[in-house]
Amino acid sequence: MKSIIYLFRKTVVLHQRPRLIEEHEEIYEAIKARDGQAAKQLMENHLQADLDFCLHILSSTNYKS
Repeated sequence: MKSIIYLFRKTVVLHQRPRLIEEHEEIYEAIKARDGQAAKQLMENHLQADLDFCLHILSSTNYKS
């Protein structure tokens, strides 16, 4: 699992996934406001966006075997 997380993290940063920083700020603000439901939803959306982005990058680059 750590390897997958590391791969996702490196991929989204290296390929500059749009809205990455803004999503972190929104999650932080929801936590700061003690809005657990919003924080949960924002985090789920964030993780899904990371997954979608990574799959797109991996399928469209030289990572193919």
